[in-house]
Order: sequence, then structure tokens, then C-alpha cells
Amino acid sequence: MMKYFLIFCCLVPALVAAQEYHLAPPKIMPDSIFFLQHSTVRLAFALDGAAIHFTTDGSLPVQSSPVYNAPLSLSASSTITAISRHPEYITSKPARVQMIKAGFFPDTTRLLVQPDTQYTGRGGNSLSDLQKGGSDLHDGRWLGFRGDTVEAEFVFSKPVSCRQIVVSTLSDPGSWIFPPRRIDVYGETASGTWQHLGNWKSTQAYDWKQQAVNYALYREVEIKQIPARRFKLKVIPYGYLPADHPGAGAPAWLFLDEVIFQ
Repeated sequence: MMKYFLIFCCLVPALVAAQEYHLAPPKIMPDSIFFLQHSTVRLAFALDGAAIHFTTDGSLPVQSSPVYNAPLSLSASSTITAISRHPEYITSKPARVQMIKAGFFPDTTRLLVQPDTQYTGRGGNSLSDLQKGGSDLHDGRWLGFRGDTVEAEFVFSKPVSCRQIVVSTLSDPGSWIFPPRRIDVYGETASGTWQHLGNWKSTQAYDWKQQAVNYALYREVEIKQIPARRFKLKVIPYGYLPADHPGAGAPAWLFLDEVIFQ
């Protein structure tokens, strides 16, 4: 009897100690964050006895949420949210990745304003290659502009009718990179004139001290649906860095890596 009691006494402190530790979030590994037809997403967490629970609608997973056991095949825009669970540890914080499906893909993209010579990417192709830029701003996927209003033209082989345009940008205020202040979209009508289709603009002050680095910041622009072969995008930068910023008075950087037509 004493033998079993000793074993129990040894196990209880170990179990209590384990339950004091948070699990790390699982890894979410998509083939491509931007896609035309479908994208495959893999989730991973290496611990015996652990399970990954996930959702695809952006909601927080719970114990009753699906358990990951095979790669996910997505055919629509989704927000994958996943947690790691184990009976002996505290459940992880959620990991989240937003997946964006393109409805239309331009044949040609032209930059009407050129990026800074340090961050030229692949020119206009960087905005229409379905490639997400990473934390390396020199990876060839980002275009960097400093103080300039960005203008780009997108040409399709035949008229398309879009309802929304998603502009992928980033925020890293400590590195002087701020999100845009406004985005305007224009479409060329059948008569050859340009029509303003819609805009997005910031509705609240940007408190840069409270902003974490975010390399996946998406601005959605709802637009009037008209058949058009040519679209023009105008992205107005934040402007000058605020007075309480270390670079106060200098123009903020603006980075773009993709424009998605839906």
C-alpha cells in the first residue's frame, strides 16, 4: 500500500507542474496565402498526446472544434485559427492566418509611380503574382515607397466585374513603416472614361505606439461593379511621421506586396 502511495505523491507534483505551462501555438503552413483555385494548408505541433483544434471562419477553436488530422484544401477565402491542446498542459494561444482567394487575375500590371530604389521588388509583377511578402523586405515581393502616392494600373484581357479589391500592406511603425491613409479605385468604362468606383480610408487615429509589427495587413475596398478591362489604384500614404515618433517630420514608408481582385 505504501508503494502505491509514494508513486502517487511523486506523480502529483509533476502533473501540477506540467499544468502550469502554456503550450506553444501550432504552426499554420499554407501553400500560398493568395490563390486562384485552391490552397492546401498544413498544421503542425510536435508533442505526443497533443491535438490541434481549428476553425476556418476566424472564430476561436474550442474543445468541440474539428481536430486536425490531414492537410486542409481550401477553395474559398478563409481565416484559419488553430490551438494546441493537451490534457496535462494549458491550452495554447491561438495562431491565425488569413487566406485570400482571387476572383480575377490581371494580364498586365503597370506602376505609374516607381518605388524607392532600395525596394523595387519585381516591379509591377510584385503586385500580381499571388506571392505574400515576408519579414525580409528585400525578398523581391515587397515594393517600398517613401512619401509618394502610389498609382498602378491593372489590365485584363476581357472585361471583369469586381465587387472588392484587397490591398496587402504592412505595419511596422518602429521601422517608420505605416499603413496607407486612403485607397481609391477607378475603372475604365465602355466609353473609355475613368469612373471612381470606391475607396477605403482610415476612420480613426493611428496610435503607432500601440501597434505590433504586422506583415499581413489587408485593406478591403468595396467598389461599384461595372464591367471593365482596366482598373487604376491610387494608394495615399500615411504622410509625415507624428511629432512623438523618433523620425518626426520625415515621410512614412509605405509597403505593398499584392493587390487582389474579387
